[in-house]
Amino acid sequence: PAQIASKAATKVTVVEHVLKGEVADMQWLGNDGEVVLVLTEDSLLHRSPDNGVTFTDESAKLREAAIAGGKKAGDTGIHEISQIVVSKADSNRVFLLGSSHAHFVSKDGGETYKLVHSYVPFEDIKLHPTNPDAILAVQETCSTGELQKQKPQECVQRLYLTTNFGQKW
Repeated sequence: PAQIASKAATKVTVVEHVLKGEVADMQWLGNDGEVVLVLTEDSLLHRSPDNGVTFTDESAKLREAAIAGGKKAGDTGIHEISQIVVSKADSNRVFLLGSSHAHFVSKDGGETYKLVHSYVPFEDIKLHPTNPDAILAVQETCSTGELQKQKPQECVQRLYLTTNFGQKW
């Protein structure tokens, strides 16, 4: 009888959203854990401020942040994202690993974004577990082709550090 009453009191809500492309990554963030970021295989980022009830395409916000950060409006792929990394030190902070040299950060749960420049394309990044400003990033020269012209067999991984959330590496 208690299980039947509990079942009857449970309310299940199903919300369906159509996203362009297959889902590549999903992350919860924000102080209350109600913000959801969804990345598709087509590098499109979608944001929900309400636990997935509604979603918005973040492409326009990322494009505006890229242009405000000095990218040209005609540059292709300036807002393409390959990975979402949420800070364990501050759940409102997120690093969006982008294509090539353009990445984005947000300190407010994805309400706004700022372009982060790097001199090299990054393969992977890690946010520090207790310092919200510290980020490690790695570049593989094999994948970027940087050394292939000089020495095709030689590959190097380079490690970069920022202690101001991507402003300087």
